[in-house]
This record gives sequence, C-alpha cells and structure tokens, in this order.
Amino acid sequence: MAHRGRLNALANVFHKPLQRIFAEFQENLENESWGNSGDVKYHLGTTISRNIGGKDIRLSILPNPSHLETVNPVVMGHVKAVADSLENRNKTLGVLIHGDAAVAGQGVVYECLQMGYLPHYQSNGVIHIVANNQIGFTTTPAEARTGLYCTDVAKSIQAPVLHVNADEPELVHKAMHLALEYREKFHKDIFVDIIGYRRYGHNEQDQPAFTQPMMYQVISKRKNLFLLYAEKLIKEGVMTQQAVDSLWASEMKKLKDAYDESLHETFDMRKWKAQNYHRVVTISDLGEIKRTGLSAESLREVGTELTRVPTGFSIHPQIKKIYDARRQSIETGEGIDFGTAEALAFGSLLQEGFNVRLSGQDVERGTFSHRHAVLVDQKTEEKWIPLRNLIKKEDAERVQI
Repeated sequence: MAHRGRLNALANVFHKPLQRIFAEFQENLENESWGNSGDVKYHLGTTISRNIGGKDIRLSILPNPSHLETVNPVVMGHVKAVADSLENRNKTLGVLIHGDAAVAGQGVVYECLQMGYLPHYQSNGVIHIVANNQIGFTTTPAEARTGLYCTDVAKSIQAPVLHVNADEPELVHKAMHLALEYREKFHKDIFVDIIGYRRYGHNEQDQPAFTQPMMYQVISKRKNLFLLYAEKLIKEGVMTQQAVDSLWASEMKKLKDAYDESLHETFDMRKWKAQNYHRVVTISDLGEIKRTGLSAESLREVGTELTRVPTGFSIHPQIKKIYDARRQSIETGEGIDFGTAEALAFGSLLQEGFNVRLSGQDVERGTFSHRHAVLVDQKTEEKWIPLRNLIKKEDAERVQI
C-alpha cells in the first residue's frame, strides 16, 4: 500500500492509536539520530493480532517508501514465506493496494503478475485493490495511458476486474466479498477497481485547481461520502439525523482528544515497527567469527553425491567431462574450480539442514555454464538434481527445486 489512505488503514484496520499517529507528526521525537531517513510518517508499517469473527488473525502492513509499487514483490515474498512455514498454505492472503496512475505506469506491477504464477513464486492468489481517484498527482488518465482502464494490466494473466463506484460503500463491500470468495475458490489474482476522486490536492500544500480547474469545480460542489451515505441511511429509516449528528460529534471529539494528547507524547523513532529497532548491526557486533570449515572426508562425501548420475541417464557429453573433472578434483583436492567449490558449499549446507534458494534466469546451468546444478536427460528431457541427494529425508517433501 502506498501513502494514499494509509493513515486511515493504520487507524481503522490496524488499530494504531490515534495519538501515536498524531505524535509522529509533531517535533517531540526521540532517537532521531539512529539513522532514520526522515521519511513521511504514513510510510511506516506495523503488525498486530485481531480477533475477527471469533478467529485470531495476524495482520501486517509492510513499510513502503515513496517509490510507488516497489513494495509489491516484498509483500508477495512475505506471504509466500509465511505460507511455506504453515501446514495449510491457504491460511495466508496477500492484499496490494494500488493507485490508478501507478498500477498502469509502474513496470513492477506487470513483473509481479507474471512471476506470481510461476513455480516456486506462487503466493496463492493476491487481491489487488485500486484506489482510483482518476488522477496521478497532476496527470489525467488521458495523458498517462492508452487503455480505457487503469487495470488493463490484469488482462496479462486473465485476472477478473470488478469496477465499483467509491461513493457506494455497500456496493464496495459486496465487491470485496466477491473478490474474497473468488480468491478462496480459485487461488488466483483478482482486481477491485474502486473509482472515486481526490477531494484535495496531492499533498497538504497542493492546489489541484492549478492544473484541473474544471474537474475540481465539480468536486467542490459534491457532498463528501459521509454526508451522502448518511442521507441514504436517513431516507431508508436506518438512522435519524440526530444519530448522525451524534456520531459525527463523537468521532470529531475522539480525533480532537487524540491530537491534544499527542502534543504531550514523546514518540520513540526506534519503535517505528512492531519490535524495537536500535541500530544497524555491524561486523564488530558479531564478535569472533566461528569456523565453518569441513573436513576433507566430509567434502568428499558431499562431492560424491554431487557428481553421481543415475544409471541410464543420458548426460550431455560436455557436462560429463565437467562432472568427471569435478569428481577427480574432489578426490585429489587439487584443481577445484569455482563451480565445484560453490556446489560443495551448497551441498554441505543442505546436508546440515539449511535451506538453499537460487532464483533467477540461468541459475540451474549458470550464466557462464559453470554450475550445472540441474541436468537434463538428452533423450527424455527429464531433470536430475544432484543437490537433492543431500537433503534430509524428513525435509524432502518441503523442498522445492
């Protein structure tokens, strides 16, 4: 989630105390010298546990910089990491909240959509919410994209898109329920495009009429959502005008009291996340570095498994020469090249129960044809992964290669 609406989410979804939010905007800050960037306060993240419908749910909102959409792969990786640690991977859900200009203009959105369905990158379906205020800073949709909808990028993975009027909260509620049901049933991405408008400027000092005068003439005459929805509920007999006025006064008092309290609260910048953060750990903090070497005998055992090819496997002649040379160098301890040393390092870590993850193009073979961690049968194209020989049996089912 970017900055638009983030304070709202922190207060109402994550129950961050209002006085704490206000205090972060005051000058009464402690520990500002620990190396923080001085970034705007609505980029901060937090993690809480809430009981919703009788179930304890852990909610996290990750810190996000002004670089729009860059947090997307972090969120998807976070969700996948949590899911991989659970017996039931369906107990996690990733939600990405986009702006209309950013979702159409930032390449990382397309990249995440493409990678989200690849083996070993799947996050089990993400719900994409677009806070569509029909403007990007001062840029109109006609100036920013060629497609009709900012969510046209969803077509690249055939993800459904629900377009809904932001001034109809009950319809937004229904759209979100439909999105959740779709994701739970199919474990696929879905977009909810909530189309509204930005009543004020891009930031506190901005005057939007400088660049969109006609648009903001219309917006200035339109009642805000609270009043529109209140009128609807009064007309339907759900609430009275007195109840609406009482609710408004109560909420305004709550905000005023929280602000007054924030003036006397000292905010510790080290607590910008859920846990205390003191400073960046340096090498000197680690003390003496422990020896991690292995005996020659252990390395030979690892090397034997790394160069073993099953009977009947049709290995490429050039790779066979590489494997034969590796086997000989491991046995003699002489002429060990980079690829062999790397394989021994990975193999010994797996043997000791540590996870090893290689990600990216060419990682199986190696960009310079030096790794060959995955062999392809020249007749059947079946794959053989020698590193798997070193995985403990009890961990085998959880290993993805």
